[in-house]
Amino acid sequence: MRDKTSFSAPRLGIIWFVPTTGKGYRFTSLANDCERVSVIGGFKTVDEGHVDTWSKVVAADRRLSRYDYEYFPRGRVNWRQEDNAFLLLADPRIFDLKLHNVVAQRWHLERNRAFAHRHTLRNKHASITFRQRGTCMSDGLHICIHRGTNQIGGSCVEMQYAGKRIVVVLGLPLDAELEATELPDIPSVHNNDGSLMGLLLSHGHRDHWGLLPKLPSTINVCLGRKTLSIMAAAAPFIPGGYAPVNSVTYEDGKPFELGPFTITPRLMDHSGFDAYGFLIEAGGKRVYYSGDIRGHGRKAALFERFVKSPPARSMFC
Repeated sequence: MRDKTSFSAPRLGIIWFVPTTGKGYRFTSLANDCERVSVIGGFKTVDEGHVDTWSKVVAADRRLSRYDYEYFPRGRVNWRQEDNAFLLLADPRIFDLKLHNVVAQRWHLERNRAFAHRHTLRNKHASITFRQRGTCMSDGLHICIHRGTNQIGGSCVEMQYAGKRIVVVLGLPLDAELEATELPDIPSVHNNDGSLMGLLLSHGHRDHWGLLPKLPSTINVCLGRKTLSIMAAAAPFIPGGYAPVNSVTYEDGKPFELGPFTITPRLMDHSGFDAYGFLIEAGGKRVYYSGDIRGHGRKAALFERFVKSPPARSMFC
């Protein structure tokens, strides 16, 4: 595929690095001129995602039809208004192989006076911030989004602090089959190293729990009491039905602990009954996982409650 534009202005978009027959990598991308992308919530990002674009990549090179969109190192370049920074959110292999330099060169992300002068920004020049998938907060709280940034369904977020981990949801992508979908590379899932304290399930939709049947049965799954009742009752009657063997139920507004993590569930309005978001605290830092939410359903008052009193001093994901 080729970029949508051929100008020398900075660009935003999605990328893959596909190995060539030698030792090199082919830069495959879909991009747009940064100035043509609208600011939404303080950021600019292209609408296209890796999932829906991969079919176009395969159409251009049929040799790639045997691979899915996650197989090759991939990433996305966004722009952040707060500090006029380009953010490369990418597979760690892209950084390990120094391929982020290729992205900066191809998409003209070097410090660029002309670009900066088109915007009223705090910085004199546009800057570049390269980040791997996952964020490390200042006290050592690590957050890694394994799946769900460029697709609907299949979400999986891992958090680590002081050598212990929790996983927030482990969904099956909407376009995938259970047997053909591998678990993310999370310690204790594959090697039983004892660092995984448990898994938080926000609600009973398969795109949030669909990979749970592949987990070792010894792992605690934390979920709402009513969600557990529904899953257990439905499991014998639906294809691929599932209810966790080891479960811990939680309640709205009542904190509980998993190792060094303190989790406070918050009941939310969603089409899935008994749906929650989570305030997660560790090492003096607070992260709020929203889960799936809406503000127009039977429990719209819960959404209004959240808007009026959101968790203070929290990072949202």
